[in-house]
Amino acid sequence: MTRFIPAVLAALLVAGCSGGVAQSVMGVPKFAVDWALEARSGEDIRKDSRIIASLGYTMTDLRIVSVSVEVYEQRVLVAGLLNDKAAHDKLREALRWIYGVKKVYWHVTVMSDDDRAATPEIKSWVETVAVRTKALVRLTLAPSVADLNFRVAADPRGAVYLLGRARSVQERDDALATVREGDGITRVVDYVEVRP
Repeated sequence: MTRFIPAVLAALLVAGCSGGVAQSVMGVPKFAVDWALEARSGEDIRKDSRIIASLGYTMTDLRIVSVSVEVYEQRVLVAGLLNDKAAHDKLREALRWIYGVKKVYWHVTVMSDDDRAATPEIKSWVETVAVRTKALVRLTLAPSVADLNFRVAADPRGAVYLLGRARSVQERDDALATVREGDGITRVVDYVEVRP
């Protein structure tokens, strides 16, 4: 409760100074509600940030750019397409040694450039990022979803992955339906935990 009041007050102040907010929930700006609803400790967020930083260093060393990594409550979602089996294996091995990782959801495929070119349903990395971004925007605009509690990833085959925590089964269902609405999405994979 002590976090809720300052978050709402700060959000209302910012909203008032910025000339309004596009969406609201019962008259309260949506992002103010989101801040209050995330309800994660600073330590939990720091743990996730350390995991992201460690993976970022590894991916930089391996020169990997076509893989999406999302982390929520030390659960790590990795999705994408690589043409280098050695980089695939090194990235997967690195995840085993990163301190604090509770669970890994691995959706990385290895495919040669020739096989990729011969497979028309495989999207380019730019198209994959566009699918993810559009899903994330839809989730952010959904008034019944606390989008700060969710992470979205996509892969070149059109799968969208939803990771996070919903406060109810209804919120999870709303989040999944919202993500599923986009063009080019072949399936939605649910890694959402329901916990009030």
